[in-house]
Amino acid sequence: MKGIQGKVSTPLMRYISQLDYGAWFVRVPGKPSKTFSWKKYGGEGKSLEIARQWRNETCLLVNIVIKNKKRGTGRCIKKARGYALTYSRTKNSYDWVAYHYCNGRNRKKSFAVNKYGYKRARELAKQHRIFLKTGVLVPIEDVMNHTSEKEE
Repeated sequence: MKGIQGKVSTPLMRYISQLDYGAWFVRVPGKPSKTFSWKKYGGEGKSLEIARQWRNETCLLVNIVIKNKKRGTGRCIKKARGYALTYSRTKNSYDWVAYHYCNGRNRKKSFAVNKYGYKRARELAKQHRIFLKTGVLVPIEDVMNHTSEKEE
């Protein structure tokens, strides 16, 4: 919609957006949207208070609970077949993660770059990926000397 500045995802501002021309725009799922002008409702603060009150009453009618949304805590940086380098915002660290889908479940194990070093963590992830896939623990030297990426 033209005029909306941005979406704020805090519980106080859930379903409420600020419009460019001095108004609050409230959009609750399952109900028609409503605009609260700053001029009409006595300023920015008062109109926001009235908009929140209307939003809360409307959410009660529609049975919507306003709560915090969960954010992802990391992201994948580099991905190969069966293992990936990931960054965790909560731990502020990089990990190599080995993963394999088997018997309807995702299995994974991570190796911290801070603890093992970049190359060693990657080789441990490769080794663990082979172990998850075959059930055979391959010596780390064989994994480190293996240069081709023929794993499936």
